[in-house]
Amino acid sequence: MSGRSFPARRAALLIGAAAVSASVVLPAAPAVAAEAAAVAALFRQANFWREKERPDLALAAVRRILAVEPNNARAKALAAELTKAPPVNPTQPATAGIAPGGQRLGDRALQQRDPNAIYTTAVDPDGRRIVAPAPPPRQAPRPYVRSATDTAGEYRLQGFRLIDQGRFAEAESRFQAALRINSNDRDATGGLGIARLRRGRFDEARTLLQRAGRGSGGAKWNQALQSATFYGQLRVAQAARDGNRLDEATRLAGALKPADARQNALARTLMASILEGQGRYPEALAMYRSIPGGGGAAGAQAVAEAQTRAARIAAMQAAARGDYPAAERVFQQALLGGSADPWLRYEYARLLVATGRTPQADEMIAPLATQSGAEARYAAALYASQLGRVGDANRLIAQIPAGERTPQMAAFAIEQNVAAGVLQARALDHAGRRAEAIGLLRQMAAQPLPIPAAGAVADALYAMGDTGTGVALAQSAAAQPIGGEPDAYQGIVVVLAKAGYDAVAVPLVDRITQSAGQSPYNARAIGRLHALLAASRADRLRLQGAFAPAFDILQAAYPAAPGDVDLLASLARLYQSGQFYGPALEVYGMVRQQRPDDVGNLLGFADSAIGANRLDEAQEAASTALRIAPNDPQAYQVAARVEQARGRDGAALKLLRQARTLRAQQTGAYGPALSPTNPFAASTARPAMQGPVNPFLLVPRGAPAAVRPGPAIGLPYSFLSPVPATIPGAPATVLEG
Repeated sequence: MSGRSFPARRAALLIGAAAVSASVVLPAAPAVAAEAAAVAALFRQANFWREKERPDLALAAVRRILAVEPNNARAKALAAELTKAPPVNPTQPATAGIAPGGQRLGDRALQQRDPNAIYTTAVDPDGRRIVAPAPPPRQAPRPYVRSATDTAGEYRLQGFRLIDQGRFAEAESRFQAALRINSNDRDATGGLGIARLRRGRFDEARTLLQRAGRGSGGAKWNQALQSATFYGQLRVAQAARDGNRLDEATRLAGALKPADARQNALARTLMASILEGQGRYPEALAMYRSIPGGGGAAGAQAVAEAQTRAARIAAMQAAARGDYPAAERVFQQALLGGSADPWLRYEYARLLVATGRTPQADEMIAPLATQSGAEARYAAALYASQLGRVGDANRLIAQIPAGERTPQMAAFAIEQNVAAGVLQARALDHAGRRAEAIGLLRQMAAQPLPIPAAGAVADALYAMGDTGTGVALAQSAAAQPIGGEPDAYQGIVVVLAKAGYDAVAVPLVDRITQSAGQSPYNARAIGRLHALLAASRADRLRLQGAFAPAFDILQAAYPAAPGDVDLLASLARLYQSGQFYGPALEVYGMVRQQRPDDVGNLLGFADSAIGANRLDEAQEAASTALRIAPNDPQAYQVAARVEQARGRDGAALKLLRQARTLRAQQTGAYGPALSPTNPFAASTARPAMQGPVNPFLLVPRGAPAAVRPGPAIGLPYSFLSPVPATIPGAPATVLEG
């Protein structure tokens, strides 16, 4: 029996447990018995050769035992016995120097001895010296020289033992060392395949196990090969699902061939999650409930997780119908049942936010932020990010060790780092250091970015005047395959729409809509994307003076996204440009409720308040804007207009000089010196709306015919709530809805 066959026998014992997935740790293989059998066989070899009077070969077998088990006491004792000299028998008669006839050899014999022989001398009891040929010296056993085959066998044996200990990377190195000696060693190839399987490298494991299974005796690798194939295909299907490629994920999941209860539960859970993503909630529920309870503890855990997911889907289904009380009851029952699923709390918190109960949502999420599990911290970080709490999101995702992060968590961590960088760039811009801010944003834009991060950087670049880089980044992101949730694309859509790239933005939103499924949250996110498109298109038309068509676009988009803050902001700007100052103030006020620190909105409010001669409100808004953005030239310009409207021309001139200085610092371009005279001395305040004329019917000179309004339009803000349906003091013909 050779040492080479021992790992093969041991590998056969390992195959039954050689299946693994990214979320399951399977029991180690029973290799201890195989190792003991190998050592016993070497002892039998040693005893055999000792009986055959071949101590050299017996010692070689013992040394092979000691190479694997250096502290084996039995092997040490046997080695000592085989290497010591044989004992002398004191009872054996002395025959040295006795001639065949009994005559002793004397000096004459010494003179006649063979000169090539080796002799010994002794003194007999009578005092005479005797000479006799010395017995040939006993030859020491030849030292054992380990062969390459023996070395490879020891590497294999060590590799399987390391797999038992869960030290898969070290096991790989042992099997690779054996393969460097003999690249055709199928046992080492199979062992390497099992190590790769345990590490979740399923494609590599499948290739190695297929190679090991060729030829006679290859069937012992079949079970491990099936596991590698199944889990590899499962991972590909999961990636398609996570990338929102749900049709592809459905096809891949349907092709899975599970071989046991655990694999069956995983396959069904995957298919149920795909159905969930497609909004096919009844089918998803049925699939979850069809998962058998087999598979031992792992299978039972899968069923418990599936039941929690089923409860979550049922709640989301109720929310999609608008039955929020029913959704809450399902969430609460699942939590009272002891569910520890962090995503249950996450979805419940999102429902609470959607119904205007953010403090209660914060309380629902709070326990996740203190748990040690990666999923819990990730859910809490996602929640914080969706509420714009960049610092909290960064802190929570940073608490998850890099080795425990899924690809989705890693991408989210990048997004949060970029979000923090964008905030830093905006702070630099507000401090009057725009060149530094743009440089920082360009550095981020040069790196591969997830979609949400690319959108944030592109939007910031566009806002700071680097429209070329911002639009290029948005176009590049729009060309990628659709993946992730719809709200991840907000920044991309905003930049494309602002830049007038409707030919790119509209098809992008259509593709997102087609792949988003029927989730109630996705429906709101899709409505938000359409609102962003409408707001940007309306702003472009407004700047061209085409007020009526701009209003039509906003009115058409509002039902799909009621109360959307960007739609409201665009409508407020439209009223302001059309000198509808009363409605402008009403709508700007609604925007302030959602974005109290939005400088652009504050300045629009202040400008409209000046037009409506509500100067106290104008002063409050302008002062707030200056406090938030003390280095914004436009804030100083609007504040100067407030001072001029109050008749304080000196203060207005001082603010205008400050605005000019800041503008020059940011752009590097200093214009001609500011006139020392008061530019407002001969000016008059902007006239308020007079008479029955609807300003949205006024077409500026030179406006293209394509944007000229129709014969009449309704009240510009009649579709809003709770804005009143009439403007005090305005003619009835203008106010009809």
